[in-house]
Amino acid sequence: MTDQFGSDETGKEPGNAPGCEPSIEPEAETGAPDHVDAFDQDEDQDDGQAEDLQDVPWWKQPRVYIAAIALIGVIALLVIAQLNRNDSALDGAQENLPTPAQGSRGAVHEMEMLIDGKSAPIDFVQLTDQGSLIPPTDISRLGWYSASAIPGEEGAAGSSVITGHVNEVDQGDGYAARFADLKAGDTVTVKVDGESRDFTVSHDPIQVVKGARMPDSVNDAVGENRLVLITCGGEFVGGTLGYADNIIVEATPVR
Repeated sequence: MTDQFGSDETGKEPGNAPGCEPSIEPEAETGAPDHVDAFDQDEDQDDGQAEDLQDVPWWKQPRVYIAAIALIGVIALLVIAQLNRNDSALDGAQENLPTPAQGSRGAVHEMEMLIDGKSAPIDFVQLTDQGSLIPPTDISRLGWYSASAIPGEEGAAGSSVITGHVNEVDQGDGYAARFADLKAGDTVTVKVDGESRDFTVSHDPIQVVKGARMPDSVNDAVGENRLVLITCGGEFVGGTLGYADNIIVEATPVR
């Protein structure tokens, strides 16, 4: 993903059908000649089969059984293939996520976010040498830019920036996928060392093309504290960019 500063971050086994139809042996007749011509014997067998099969319902005839067994085998293979599929994998998702730069802040030890009762631990991250703000590779976690304001900090502390990956090809959807669904008036809670600090979403998410100018609130270091959430969105383009856009959500503290 591209950081807020505009850098790229970028049932069974298939049935074995019989090899031939069940043979129908002609009954022996008293006084029959010892030798039966081969052609006469085949004709008698065929006539006997035809007479017997006329009295057998179509669904019980041997060919129907063989076809049914073959069909069951095909269905079984399809079911097995579906069960063996890796359901956690996503098509059109990010992969080979870069490693974030670990941040620190002496006054804070741990953070956690809650949205609609679902929580995610927040790691502390900082800019890489290339100027990118990279979220944790574990997409169930988020990353707080440790050089930004502590969420809920009093006074002219500026913005508190928290970011996360929207998804990953093997891990599925990330916690940050919730950001795009937030609406004006929704509540986001950040726990700072166990203390809950509530924020109200100011407006619906903003979608900004990566590489374009970000809202001023993202880099604000002197205004009133606000929570800024950033993740990826828009069209999936692959490569180091992942998605074409950034999704940005702003929220103000509940005092």
